[in-house]
Amino acid sequence: MSLNEPVPAGAGTARSAVVVGAGIGGLCAAISLRQLGWPVTVLERRSQAGDGGAGISLWPNAMRVLERLGVAEEIRSVAAPLSSDGGLRLPNGRWVTRAKPGEAPLIDVVLLHRADLHSILLGALPADCVRTGVEAVALEWLASDGGGRAKLLARGPDGQLEMSADVVVAADGVNSTLRPHISPGALPPVYSGHTTWRGVTPPGTVPTTGGGETWGRGVKFGYLPLTGGRTYWFAELPAAFGLRNANEQELLLKLLAGWHEPIEALIKATPAEQILRLDVEYLPDLPSYVRGTAVLLGDAAHAMTPDLGQGGCQAIEDAAVLAAHLAASDDVREALLRYDRDRRPRTQAIARSARQMGRFSQITNPVTVALRNALIRLTPPRAAMRPLERISGWVPPEVPPSSS
Repeated sequence: MSLNEPVPAGAGTARSAVVVGAGIGGLCAAISLRQLGWPVTVLERRSQAGDGGAGISLWPNAMRVLERLGVAEEIRSVAAPLSSDGGLRLPNGRWVTRAKPGEAPLIDVVLLHRADLHSILLGALPADCVRTGVEAVALEWLASDGGGRAKLLARGPDGQLEMSADVVVAADGVNSTLRPHISPGALPPVYSGHTTWRGVTPPGTVPTTGGGETWGRGVKFGYLPLTGGRTYWFAELPAAFGLRNANEQELLLKLLAGWHEPIEALIKATPAEQILRLDVEYLPDLPSYVRGTAVLLGDAAHAMTPDLGQGGCQAIEDAAVLAAHLAASDDVREALLRYDRDRRPRTQAIARSARQMGRFSQITNPVTVALRNALIRLTPPRAAMRPLERISGWVPPEVPPSSS
């Protein structure tokens, strides 16, 4: 299939897909569908597919999918396990709760640089599968098919494109261009009121062990060691939406002055131009993830705050469930409706839980902060982790052998 031609609709016996967005969810969807034998084209609006990003945590629910995609071993080779030697502190360094030395983590989580994960996923696809510099513009619904079959309109280096496939997967992020076409009743993303700054220290600059989070009044900071002597860190503070500063590094050092080490050292060690600032937005619950033969996936469907570390993991889950339902049915539209019924309740519940956790960590009233910290001290770690165990215990559905 030439990249200069539209994806053929139902060419031969193989069904086909166009995936819009070469992020984590889009690439996992492409790998999953190719495992079914589908021709897949991934469209990426940027001139180069990649993810500078910072760090990402992969929980067991995501790793089970990545095992099936055949990339888990390579991911583990560049990932660091979540250390048990961490916990929650106050800005003065006092521990609120901390794991016992040598105690195994309650959940097996791995940490790596987003760029490493993205590179591995790209490497699992043929080079000609991903088409860069092509931006999705809109979806049209073919009247001859009762409005159910989607035609993708896009713009690329050679001008306008029209592409048709058995399935169009919109994995184009929180500000999805295609979402209004698939879920017309969707509300726009909502600013959470908090902004994150993220960075990764250069190898060997600030040796760290353990990690964890520090909660102040409405402000939090976290750090986690990566492989290669690097450390991923993040800060989350209330800020005006869209505001940018000439020097974000200096701003953070001022706002977090006096906080315990190694916070200042981590910020100073990270080159100022590599500190990423992102306003945290979430997506209100959508009435549907599906319209006809087009489907939303990942942040385009359920962008959530980062407070449970499940944003990327849920996109990876989406890819597995989408492929399983498409493999199990000859009727694409019915398969997509089943995907919607399967994914919407789970992802929207997790997104709500993430927002609740965010509000819990961002309390500003000093009396309420003291009560919150006392509650955390009195809660056994196993009890605190139980909701996360339920989320991370998810197992992807089996793909029918006949579809492989």
